[in-house]
Amino acid sequence: TSFVSALVAGKTLWLFGTTPGWEAKEVRTFWSATPGVPSSWQNATVLSTSSTNISFTAFNTSPHKGTLDGKSVYALAIEWGAPGNIVGVPYTAVFAVKDATDDDLSTGWRLLDPERSVYRKDRYSACPTLRFFGGWWYVVTLFEDVANPKGKNCNSASTQFTGCLSSHVVR
Repeated sequence: TSFVSALVAGKTLWLFGTTPGWEAKEVRTFWSATPGVPSSWQNATVLSTSSTNISFTAFNTSPHKGTLDGKSVYALAIEWGAPGNIVGVPYTAVFAVKDATDDDLSTGWRLLDPERSVYRKDRYSACPTLRFFGGWWYVVTLFEDVANPKGKNCNSASTQFTGCLSSHVVR
């Protein structure tokens, strides 16, 4: 499994990720209430191209618990690279949810309509991180070619990391 993210629900550690490679067609979960015991881990497919009838390619994932339409849910941001008619400029995030009536995250996931519930289509926006706070859902992503307001010398080669931090918040 690639591009793994984690969440603790109840007393269980849940890991979410995609099948290995750059053409991932499944989002999988692995879980254990005793993660230090190798034989305790279980796994299941959460979403796949066959379960959604959409030929997607998936990458990074990010689970979180919050409220949607007045109901408690677990939500999962999933980075997609395809299909082009949904993604637009690769890459972007789509979202899946399941009712939070229990802490079993191995079943019950449904993809929100990716035509309506897509983060953005106009630019590269990879590596989604999903959070819920104060009644709002937040998606933090990596943007390509965004000028750093701290100056052109603030880049991946900079030795002044904290001095170069900038914030881009979209609500």
